[in-house]
Amino acid sequence: MQAVKGKFAGKRIGYPKIGAGLAGGDWETIASIINDELAGEDHTLVEYAP
Repeated sequence: MQAVKGKFAGKRIGYPKIGAGLAGGDWETIASIINDELAGEDHTLVEYAP
């Protein structure tokens, strides 16, 4: 996320639940890391709704 912030600072950033699906990661932990890394940026979780 540091690289994403570096490359797209000032733009809207959208992302899926990275690492929480098949990888089995804990979304609460992952979300906390993302929020810390993208602090100050306009970022949004994008969830697929079939």
